[in-house]
Amino acid sequence: MASFREHIAFSSALGVGYAFGAAALLEFTPEQALLGGFLAGIGGMLPDLDSPTGKPGKEIFALTAAAVPLVLIGHVLAWTGLPPETETVMLLLLSMYFTIRYGLAWVVDKLSVHRGMFHSLPAMAIAAEVTYLAYP
Repeated sequence: MASFREHIAFSSALGVGYAFGAAALLEFTPEQALLGGFLAGIGGMLPDLDSPTGKPGKEIFALTAAAVPLVLIGHVLAWTGLPPETETVMLLLLSMYFTIRYGLAWVVDKLSVHRGMFHSLPAMAIAAEVTYLAYP
């Protein structure tokens, strides 16, 4: 069974290869290639996302909770019609952070079994579909 370090090392090596291949062969911009490579490296944590005591779950939810609110804040402000004032933005960012960091982690913990559905190809398909639907 692969350990956390092996998952990260292998996916990071694939991410580096992906970034070089995307930039050189597919004419991606350097930013797009680096982002894709970074996401491939982070994807190495996903197989152990459902581990109740594992490091990957904590790491991936912490990273997601920090990054997602920054990406979505403009959309949330536009959707809710709230004013883009400093206090409003901070309150929304903190609300999204804690909802993802603890709420989503709790939901995944309650709905998953270690080495269950979230460890396999269906998890990849679900993540891809959610990403596709969330991207404008």
